[in-house]
Amino acid sequence: MNFEFSDDEISFRKELQSWLKEELKDRPQDTDSDGEWAFGLEMRKKLADKGWLTMAWPEEYGGQGVSHMMQVVFAEEMSYHRAPGRDVFGTRMMAPTLMIHGTEEQKKRFKEIEKVILPFLYNLSKSDEPYIHWPNRGPIIKAQIEKVLKLTRG
Repeated sequence: MNFEFSDDEISFRKELQSWLKEELKDRPQDTDSDGEWAFGLEMRKKLADKGWLTMAWPEEYGGQGVSHMMQVVFAEEMSYHRAPGRDVFGTRMMAPTLMIHGTEEQKKRFKEIEKVILPFLYNLSKSDEPYIHWPNRGPIIKAQIEKVLKLTRG
């Protein structure tokens, strides 16, 4: 049995290391600052744009369907570099639970909701302000939430 990484896994590790080195060079040093929060949101957007946040998802849900070892490589490098931006709840808990245990109707709604939620989260992540400092964005957020509720309630 061969326990070495495959050529694809080694190549991906090198790509990710290089990318992280470039992206993390301007990381705020104060980890309790609003700047670190905003930096984490920007990293999440960049990870999502590269398809790395949902790489484990099946292709029919917008993922890449990568192997467990490719996911291990990603997790190792993100952890080693203490890189922010990983979305634990949405992409790694809520969505996979729905994909596995949801009814076909729920999965259909999920695909419709995804069209509303992902642009909404993308727009939030582009802001240089943390969520808690958004007093003037109430109407925008309310409209997006109303769209999601309408889709989920049928």
